[in-house]
Order: sequence, then C-alpha cells, then structure tokens
Amino acid sequence: MELKYVSPAIERNFRKRYLVNSPSTSLNSENSSSKLHSSSHTPISMYKIPSPGSFISNLDKDIVKACKINSSEIKKIQDKVEMFLTEVDEKIDMIKAHPAGSKSPIDYMPVKPLSTTPRKIPQSSPTKLTILKRKQKCPEARRSIENLMKTQKDFHNKKSKEDLLFKLQKSLGNIKTPCIEDLYSKIIKNEHSFETYKNLRHNTEIDPFKIFNQVCSNEKIPPVPILSKIQDNSLVLNRYRISDPMCSALGDALSFLPNLTKIHLDENSMTDLGGMTLLKGLILQKNIKSFYYTHNEIGGNFSKVFKEFLTNCPLTELNLRGCKVIGNHLLDLVKCLHACKTMKKLYLSEIGFPNNCVERLSRYIKRSGINELDLSWNQISQEASLKFFKYMKFNKHLTMLDYSWNILGSEEGDVCIILNNMLMQHPSLMHVNLSYTQINDNNFLSLTPGLQTSKTLVCVHFTGNNISQRKINAMMINLIASYKQVCISDSANKVYHPAQSISMQTKSVTSTLHNIKFRDRTGKCVSSHRDALANIGNSCSYNDRLDGREIKEVIFSRYLGETTIKDLKNWAVSEHCWVCERWVPFTFKISTLMLETICSVGEYKWSMQILAPVKLKCSFNLWEDISLEDYDANVYEYIGILPPGHHRFWVINNNTDVCVTKQFSRRKWDGYIVNEIIVPIRNYDLEPIEKIKDTPLAFDKNKSVFKNFVEDTEQTRKIMFENDKKHLKLSRIIKDETLLVNVYGVLLSNFAVIKEIFDATSARSNYPNIGWLDFSSFCEQCQLLDNKFLNRSAIDRCFIAVNVDLDDLDDNPQQELCRYEFFEIIVRIAMCKYQDLPLSPGEMTQKLIEEHIFKYSDPSLAIKFRREKLYCNDVNDLLEANLTNCQALFTKNRERLGRWISLEGYKKMIAKAGFNLKEDDIIKAYAFSKMSILDEMASADSYDRMLFVEFLESLGRLSNAVYGHMEISLTEMMDKTLESLFIKNGLKKRAPEVAKEENSDDLDN
Repeated sequence: MELKYVSPAIERNFRKRYLVNSPSTSLNSENSSSKLHSSSHTPISMYKIPSPGSFISNLDKDIVKACKINSSEIKKIQDKVEMFLTEVDEKIDMIKAHPAGSKSPIDYMPVKPLSTTPRKIPQSSPTKLTILKRKQKCPEARRSIENLMKTQKDFHNKKSKEDLLFKLQKSLGNIKTPCIEDLYSKIIKNEHSFETYKNLRHNTEIDPFKIFNQVCSNEKIPPVPILSKIQDNSLVLNRYRISDPMCSALGDALSFLPNLTKIHLDENSMTDLGGMTLLKGLILQKNIKSFYYTHNEIGGNFSKVFKEFLTNCPLTELNLRGCKVIGNHLLDLVKCLHACKTMKKLYLSEIGFPNNCVERLSRYIKRSGINELDLSWNQISQEASLKFFKYMKFNKHLTMLDYSWNILGSEEGDVCIILNNMLMQHPSLMHVNLSYTQINDNNFLSLTPGLQTSKTLVCVHFTGNNISQRKINAMMINLIASYKQVCISDSANKVYHPAQSISMQTKSVTSTLHNIKFRDRTGKCVSSHRDALANIGNSCSYNDRLDGREIKEVIFSRYLGETTIKDLKNWAVSEHCWVCERWVPFTFKISTLMLETICSVGEYKWSMQILAPVKLKCSFNLWEDISLEDYDANVYEYIGILPPGHHRFWVINNNTDVCVTKQFSRRKWDGYIVNEIIVPIRNYDLEPIEKIKDTPLAFDKNKSVFKNFVEDTEQTRKIMFENDKKHLKLSRIIKDETLLVNVYGVLLSNFAVIKEIFDATSARSNYPNIGWLDFSSFCEQCQLLDNKFLNRSAIDRCFIAVNVDLDDLDDNPQQELCRYEFFEIIVRIAMCKYQDLPLSPGEMTQKLIEEHIFKYSDPSLAIKFRREKLYCNDVNDLLEANLTNCQALFTKNRERLGRWISLEGYKKMIAKAGFNLKEDDIIKAYAFSKMSILDEMASADSYDRMLFVEFLESLGRLSNAVYGHMEISLTEMMDKTLESLFIKNGLKKRAPEVAKEENSDDLDN
C-alpha cells in the first residue's frame, strides 16, 4: 500500500489522546501484537501507532465483569472489540486520504472494503484475561511533541515546553466517552485547539483576539466583535446568542484577556455546558468583580466550575436573574456561594426557590457582608419567608432588599410580625420592596412599629397589595401624626403646564420625570439592562416610559440625607422611589442681580401661590411654589432631591414678576422662555446617613451567668458587722458605753476596706484565717512597730488576748485570727500605740486605719477586678456559650455528698489541667471568688464550699493568674483556660459566635 501523508496536528491529536489514557501494561503475547499490525497497516506502524490493546481502555470494566460472570462470552467480546478496531483502521485510511477535512466526502469509498469477519486473535485462557494486558506507554509520544516544539528556539526553555504540554492536555482532558468511534470524532472536532496552540508556538506575545478569531474560523461560526465590546475593563455581550462552540472560543480568549473586572452576559441563550466552558476561561482572570449571567441555563456542569470561580475571583456583584436551573442543582448553586467572602450585591430574582434553598441561602446571607439582595419573583412560600426574616435579624450589612412577588400576607400575620421585628432591629437597612406580596390591611398596620423605630429605613414599597386608603392614612398618622405633602409625590406620566392648568401627555424626549426602573402594566421590571457600565447612563436621554400604566405605586419614603434638606425628613406617600430612580441632591442658588423679567405673574393662571420674596416654579413638582431661603446678600438658595433628567423652572420675584436667571441655561419650551437644568443620575450606592455605631450594650448582671452571685452592699455589710460585733471583747477594755459605740461606728464605716484587707491577708496560706506569722508580716508591712509602746511583745499580747474565746466557739481557731478578731486586734493595737495621745479609742482606731492600715496594706482588689474586668458582655458571652461544659466540669470535681467544690478539689482540678501555679495564687482565685459569709461563726464551713456561680467567677481569676503576664484581654485568657480545662476532662470548647449562630439556626424551637 502506498504511504499517504498524515497531518502532524492529527497525529499529535491521535497520540495525545490515546497514549495519555492507555495504562502502562503490555500484551502478554508480542506475537499477537505483531500479527495485529502485519497486514495492510505498515504505514501506521511506521508512525508508531499504539497497539489495538490500547484502544480498549474504556472497555476494561465491561470485559472484566463479563469474564467473571460467564467465561463463554469472552470470544463474543473479543469479536466486538476486533470490529471496533477494524472500523478505526478504516477511519485512519480515510484521514490519510483526506487530511484536511474532518468529515468523509459523500462519495467516499473505503480503500479496503470493510471486512465483515473480524480478524482472528490468538485465544488464551479466560482465567488469565490476556486481552486486558497492555503494552507499555510509548515514550515516543512526548518526544514527538517536543521535537515539534524544537522548531522554535523559544521552546528550548523547559518551562515553556511544560506550559504548552499542560495546555494541550487540559484542552482535551474533558473528552471522555466509552465509544471509540465517538472519541475519534470528538478529537477531529477539537482539532482547532491543536491548530491554535500550534500557531502560538511562534508567537512571543499571545493575542487573545487572534485566538478567538482562529477558533471561530475553525468552528465555522461568525465571531462576535468582542474588541468593540470591551470598555473600561468590562465586557458586555448582552442579548447576543452564544452557542456552545462560541462559548469554547470565548473561554479560550477570556483566559488571555488582560485585566477584565466585569463580565455581563444577559439573555445569551447559553447552555449549561457552554456556561461551564466560559467559566473555565474566567477562572484564569482572577480579577472578576462583577459577573452577570442572566436568562441562561444552569446545571450540574456549571455548578461544578462555579465554586472554583467564586473561590479564585474577588467577586463583589453577581446577577443570575431569570436563569433556568436544571433539576435540583439550585441547592448546589447556593452552596457554592459560601465560597465567596467578598460578595456585596446578589441578584437571584426569577429563579424559583424551594424551601430548603431559601433556608440555605438565609444562612449564607446572615453571615455574609452583602449590601444589596434581590429575591423578587421567586414565589417564596410563607414558611420559607418566615425563616428568611428570622435569619435576617442577625444580619448587619444589608441596605437594599427586594422581596416583591413573594408570599408574605396571611390572616395570622406571622411573617409580617417577624419582618417588623427585623425592621426595628436592623442597623443598616434602607430600602425594602414588598410589592405584590399579598399583604392585607392587618399585615400592613403590623409593620408600623418597624417604620417608626428604624433609624435608617427611607423607602418601603407596598404596590400591588390589598391595602385600603383608610389603612394608608392610619399608617401616616402613626408615622408623622399628620399627613404632609412633599415634593416626592408626583404623577409619573403627566406634566402640568402652568398656563393651562390641565394635564397633557408627555411625548417629547425631554420628559419632565424619568424612571430608571421601568415596569410594565403588571408592575414587573421589564427593562433594567445596564449596557453602559462605566456610567449608568446619560440622564438627558431618559424618557418617561410609564405612559398608560394602570398600577398606582404606593411607596412610603423619606429622605435622611443632607441636613439642609428639611422638607423630606418626614414620611410621605409617593408614586416615586428616589432610591430606585436614583434621585440626587441638587442646589439652586439664585442671585437677584442676575434676574431677567420676561412677563408678569398675572399672565399665568397659577393654581397655588405662596408669599415669598423670591421663589421657584419648577416642573419636577408640578409647578408648585418653592420658597428660597436667604443665603447671602441678594443670593437665595434651595436644596432639594431631584429626579434625573431635564427640568424647567422660572423665578418669581416679589410675587409680581416672572423671571429667568443668567446662572442657568435658557431654552424655549412650548413658546415660553424657561431656565433648564439637567440633573445627573446618582452613580453611587447609598449608605446609612449616620453610621450606626455598634455601641456595646451595658452589662446587665441580672441577665448574665453571674445573676445568682450576691455582692456586698451597705445592708449586707451592716448585717455582717452586727453578727461579728456579738463576739467582740472590746467591752472588757472600753468601759464607757459611749466610747464603745463610737469605736463600733469607726469599724462599720471602714468595714468594706478592712474586710478586703482581711481577705487578701487570709488568702496567703491559712485561708480562711490569718496565722501568727502572717499577721506579724502584716504588721511589718503596715509599719505598726515602734520603739515606744508597740513592739513585738505588745503585738503578741494583743494576738493572744484576741484569741481568747469566751463563747467557746467550735469554728474559731485558737492560734489564728478570724474576721471579727481581725477587727478587734486593730482596735487593741491602736489603743496600745497611741496611749499617750489625748485621743478617744475611736479616734485612735481611725488614726491607725488611715495612717497605717489603708496606706501600706494590700487589699484583695476582688471587687475592682469583678467590676472592671469580669463583669462584661464578652466574658459573659464566652461563659454562656460554654455553660453546659462548665456545669459538666463542676460536676466532675465537686464533692461526692455535696453540690460544691472544696479547696482541695479545686487544687486537684488545676493540677490535672497542667497549670503551673503557686499555691498562693490558687488560694487567691478560690478565696476572692467566694461570696461574703454573713455569719461566719454560724457557717464557717461555707468558706470551703464553692458554689457553681462562684466557680464561674473563679475561672476568670484563674485565667488572670495563669496568663496575666500576657498583653491580652481577660476574654482571651479565659478562652485559653477553658480550652485546657475542657480537653483534660473530655469536653469541647465552643466559641460565642458559633453558639449564637447555632442558637439562631434552631429557630423553630
């Protein structure tokens, strides 16, 4: 047979596909391989075509399964495989004869007639499965491609060769089908990919437009002029029909286009497969911030690549309006949204959301930073709406919400009640569209508190709901106490001429009022395309397209912008939404020195007049008078919010003259000279007028985990002192009753500080009492010793005298000071130290307390720590989130027969956690966390019984003892401490945020 030429591109295509996917095994019999290639296939073997065994990789599983089921079927399967091989041989002969075409001609006849009888393959034992043994990969495949690259010096670079090989493999990596004939046809069909990359071998700079044009040429499809559609790093291909081959070409081109940030594809009739191909090219951009993919198809293929796209691109705006979602892939699409952390604007209207998708989306919105959300026209049920607004109560960033054409209204009004709570609590929501949501009168009035208390809400749409005018008036009375007409109320499709006082239809391109958000007779938005991305549009070209509209808009609106705009602060009912229509603040400054009188007021029939030195008559408010305020000498000013577009006005001076001013352009309008202005469209997004700071709520102990902790008060201190006074022996040294009462008064007035000093001293070693050595150190620290009366012997005598127990109290240790004895010894030391001074015992005690005890001693500061650090919302949130774990930890370490933890049990718990603390620090954490004992002699064992609320406080003090040297907050210290304690006891710490989200997620309980 004559050797015929085979295209290098086809050969590389052929080698690349089958050599990559063939397993690295060889046929058991080399003779069989040689026989298969012996007859009439010499040219192919010269090109080192792989053995037939490498073509059946997709039949492995079928053959193995067949062999295991019935060994008698092996011969039939081998015959079937041989038939495939025979057809492939004939296809190769055809390609050799016609290398330039991918399809055989109509009159094509095979060079060799197709054999009806398959060639015989030597049979082997079925159990050995020799037909599955493969020949090892042919190493010439990669070398042949590398030799091809060596024609250009740039590809001597190892990195360049590897990059090209990777692109070649990626281009054909998605071609997977079990049928060899289909595989081969797809390889031929994708020949353009190899041709494109072959041409790129000789280009040092990649031109994406050449790639696109080359691919379109190979596919024989007309290319879209994408170069002319790219402006300001934005590609807008709205309403172009984009087929799958076009998507493939765009995907190749988009992967090389530089610095694209916006891709808008609206109504392109793209399929699921085409969308996936396009997304693969967009992933390589990595800078896409705005992606519009509306009225196209979304399925499993798109969803798989969509998650990677959201992960790699810093997307801030996503629009999937009106997309046809195949099967149940909407839930997969919503799950993909969790991969995007930068989303700010999300439009998911006209898709159709089942309940499970709404709940999943709500979880994402609750945690995200999305500012603008559109869920209109989805027919969301009441049940799903109820959960949605429950989740929205925890959102803090949303400013714009379109929930129109969903179901909210009901006789019970549960959804509207939850919605009202959300409006009252939300810190940034400004605009809500509730049109056509089946809201009735009762539902409508239930939203009144939300509109009244919201600090940021400015516009709420109620169009198309079953609301009576009486209820609208009642709402207005509740909002502003009296109805006030403002300039936002106007007819959408008519303009009044001041001379005629009648309405006339607007037909000219210079329509007075303009709607940016156009709607049809049913209220559905029908024209919201934004083809000019850099600037939303030129306001002077907008026309009023609401002529003949039968639906009357019902919009509650107010303006919370500049403080100089005073008339719009109150709520009013309007047919216009200045937020949707992108109205902007505008300032008129009129100088009376530049006025030019054109006629007198009497020539016009004014319908309304107000008395003002200088006033405006403008078209944007139906030519009603607008008074100007004095700005400066001979200068008057008006600041208002105006719709974009053309507006005309006159200046009325002294209520007599109709004037125009030279400060604005003048035009003739219907035979009259008027001033004319063009108000631009607002091209910036709205934010709350005043940033609502998240001021932390004041800590409320009664609502915290410490609510059962009883702090010291004046009343409790008095009770403690009265109980201690019963055991004092001061009457033995102070005989005068008056002087004794005076001493008691001094001790009671200083009780709080002295008790703190006692707690700090007793916590050093002999808790809950003070030993002799500790008291000696205390006297030295307070510099009580002198060389006159108070020496060590005198202090010892005082210590012994105080420890004499006249009442024979069992709970009073003989060699230590309890609380009442500490008060008594202070009085005895004062009377000993100052016995030569003409002072009463009370004055001596006060002098000693002020000059020595308070001045040199160290109080426990337990109360200060509790008030300044422990009692705060952050600590409470952490403990509240882990309250169950803390209770379990407390139960594991408490005494067997009691509901408390002893000091020894507390020490064991800390030792088990591995904290390296001194015993003094542990005792202080335990002692300072205890509530005061009102009568310690009646219940002295209470000092060794730590209750659960005391245990919670001790966790904070323990954390400060362990991590106090670190410059972190107490909450962070406690977080580390709890983690260590919980791990050693088989518990798991929970973060406050996770606990709140879990609690909020379980909204039905």
